[in-house]
Amino acid sequence: MVLRSNLFTKPRRSARLDKCLVDDVAHVPLRQPRERGEHVTRIQLALLTILPNVQFGTEAVRAEYGPNTAAAVLRFKRERNILNTALHQTTPDNVVGKKTIAALDAEMLKKQLPPGRPPRVKMSVAPLVKLGFNSGDVVGSLVDLDLTDILGLGPGVVLPPLDILVQFDGGDAASEGTRQRKTEADFSAKFSTPAYLQTHLPAFGICFVGGRGSKNKAQEAAEEVVKLRTLAKQGVTAIVGSSVGALPALECAARLTGLVKIDYLAINDGAFFAPDEVTFAPFKIATMKAPILATKKENFFQTFGHELLRDARGPGGFMQGTEFHGPLDGFANIDVAANPGANLKLQMREGSQNRLLPEFTPGRLRLLKRNADLIHAAAAEQAEPEIEKEKARLFKP
Repeated sequence: MVLRSNLFTKPRRSARLDKCLVDDVAHVPLRQPRERGEHVTRIQLALLTILPNVQFGTEAVRAEYGPNTAAAVLRFKRERNILNTALHQTTPDNVVGKKTIAALDAEMLKKQLPPGRPPRVKMSVAPLVKLGFNSGDVVGSLVDLDLTDILGLGPGVVLPPLDILVQFDGGDAASEGTRQRKTEADFSAKFSTPAYLQTHLPAFGICFVGGRGSKNKAQEAAEEVVKLRTLAKQGVTAIVGSSVGALPALECAARLTGLVKIDYLAINDGAFFAPDEVTFAPFKIATMKAPILATKKENFFQTFGHELLRDARGPGGFMQGTEFHGPLDGFANIDVAANPGANLKLQMREGSQNRLLPEFTPGRLRLLKRNADLIHAAAAEQAEPEIEKEKARLFKP
């Protein structure tokens, strides 16, 4: 006795559900801590496909067997009078055991697409939307699954567009490389309006704090985008890198070039470092060792902040550890200091005044470094509305 439906067997079998089919010890109950994982997601997908008007709430987002999922299981079992006769049950319970997983499998087998034949049941994308498609946890378990095959969508039915934002923000050393789940959720909530969801899957964010070395998540982000695009081929892909997030953004874009169409790549006062990313005489930011193709590439920058930190004793005539900002080859380069807003103008004026203080004292160097940081922050703040305008243009119904 084995599970046979695509949902429970493709592209890999679920060992947890295979065991549930033959072993009472492996049943899936409602308990604390709540059971979580891909096997729960597959149970939820089956229930969404079979039962009308099912809602899982945040349990689907977390791939979690909670009260809502248990209630749907109980409803499924009641409608089919599935009982554990070994326990002399007279009413169904909310546990996924041998008979329940077998019944779910049998019904999904009836619904799926027979080889070479049109689907017996036409499915909408509503299950995916209800499932909370923007969840990194759930999508992480689904990206390798062929949902059109599993749900019997048929070759003539195409999933709606999935718009993806990859974002690498600036941050301190302690936060480098961390995943920003709240930023992802905020992005999805902002753009996934009711009108948007009429034509799209929920907007999907992949957001990290920028970092170098092992904390550079460019490869991880690029791999996630590629997996998502195998699932939903249509939709916008945008990449934004700010401050120390600029290098990972560029590397992510380079990894995706030739694999995924990039609609927008924006760098917001990217922070680069000598000697690997910056050369001198002439000054040049030279980070891109591979070609980057994108429909639109914008680089917002200012050089005033790092020019404050000139020091003949340091590399290239700048203080040790200086963050450099500047133009990038192949981008539309926008120098925000050429037309500074009120905050940037104020910080630039203070930096100019501090530059006139007596030579190289520790206090003066600290003032200059502080001014350089404030100028950097003010420049990024000034460019942010322009990037947001482009997001609003791209992520729309």
